[in-house]
Amino acid sequence: YIAEKGCLIGEASCILGHPHSTSAVAIVDTEVYCIPHVELEAGMKADWELTRTVMRMMCRKNSISFNQVLELSFTQSVQRVAQLVVHLCNQYGVKEDTGAVRIDIRFTHQDVSSMINTSRVTVSNVFSLFADEGILEKVNGLFVVTDFGKLESLASGEEELAQELLAQGEKYLAAAQAAWDG
Repeated sequence: YIAEKGCLIGEASCILGHPHSTSAVAIVDTEVYCIPHVELEAGMKADWELTRTVMRMMCRKNSISFNQVLELSFTQSVQRVAQLVVHLCNQYGVKEDTGAVRIDIRFTHQDVSSMINTSRVTVSNVFSLFADEGILEKVNGLFVVTDFGKLESLASGEEELAQELLAQGEKYLAAAQAAWDG
């Protein structure tokens, strides 16, 4: 889950009166404000719009978490990486004149691996495959999706394309292993 401007963290523990059970890692410069639970509760009691905003944020996070559990349970790593990149395009993408979509936030392979519960090496290999297939490139430190249609097909689990890419991935890994051994 990548949070955007104005998000909350720890609000559920605050409302339930439990110790905090969440944490966050900032991958960009971030301003963080601490709101004591007493003040949040008082504000929510006095202001329906604030309460509604907090509830919407909590529902959105729950929905994202539920979808992540489903994705982690039932999809392969290539599809999970593709789904995450599609999500990042939809949330942070800027369409370029060429038709490509530039993801306007910086993130690492490790960030992706943490979000989809796979290894950094797997993410690096999948990104290399995407680059070899002309789906993704890195320009000035930002990822640019050059073939969004192909990426969406992979994200949706289009079997033929995914199998083709996985077969190429096995060849890629075998070549990398041979280079390492040789």
